[in-house]
Amino acid sequence: MEEETRTNDLARVLSGLRDYTVLDASETSDGLVVEVIASRLDAPCPVCKKVSDRVKSYRTSIVIDSHSHGRRCRLLVRRRAFRCVTAGCERKSFTEATSEVPYRARVTTRCRDQIGRAGRDRPTASVAAEFDVSWPTACKAIKTQAERVVSQRSKTPPRRLGIDETRFWWKVPWLTGLVDLDTGELVEVIE
Repeated sequence: MEEETRTNDLARVLSGLRDYTVLDASETSDGLVVEVIASRLDAPCPVCKKVSDRVKSYRTSIVIDSHSHGRRCRLLVRRRAFRCVTAGCERKSFTEATSEVPYRARVTTRCRDQIGRAGRDRPTASVAAEFDVSWPTACKAIKTQAERVVSQRSKTPPRRLGIDETRFWWKVPWLTGLVDLDTGELVEVIE
């Protein structure tokens, strides 16, 4: 029993999924497949917020995860469907969710973050192909990441503002960039 616990802890550390217990892992021609289940044995109802431990059934979903050691990774997530214990609650049953694999997610949170960062300087189609997701999924992740970065930008105006004109190709018109001369950070691009 102690050896099995150590193996589960080791698998959890290697997978990087804090909220899950690794049940099985196998390597296929398409990459790594890891079967996981949430470590927590209960979950709060999304409507009434009351915690339930009454399992109604199990559902398995395939979730795309970030690459592991250069291989594509898929998670087989065994999700518990719980019965809500509150008598008057309109939601009779619900499926567990975590911050790593949100409700109805087909891509893990960390994979979405990686897709968003990868799309910073690459075409959306190539990022989607690399992570084996659809173009709209990649576009949404890139947009979310861009909005996060923009919201974290400094709100104070630069002390010294510079103008940088760039032309990437002779057929493309010049782009004018406004640059903070103290930090070297691009403030705005004007076409």
